[in-house]
Amino acid sequence: MNESILLKIPKKVIELEQDKLTLYRLGEFKHDGMFELVELSKDKPYPQHVHKNSVAKLYIILGEGTIKLGNKEIKYKPGMRFVVGKGVPHGFTIKTETLMLSIQNPPIINTKTDEVDFEYV
Repeated sequence: MNESILLKIPKKVIELEQDKLTLYRLGEFKHDGMFELVELSKDKPYPQHVHKNSVAKLYIILGEGTIKLGNKEIKYKPGMRFVVGKGVPHGFTIKTETLMLSIQNPPIINTKTDEVDFEYV
């Protein structure tokens, strides 16, 4: 594969109150929602937050760390999958730089208004 084609994937950096997320939008699909690659930086906490309107499926591609999902803390590594329901608190502690595929329905970032369905808990 020509690596330069990957540079054409739309990149969006979201500045939040306590952290920053780097997203690569792969596309929105009619019945499945938004597909994004999410990059999380090493040794940086990502505090618990909720998405009131969105369900997200997270597939760990690269990296290791801990996801706090509700009241559970689970160590993650490549190949693991998590489902985050509407309103379920979740956050991350990153041990090594992490890349995950996030599939959200509806999209966490509204594609028409850029409104972000994100609230710290």
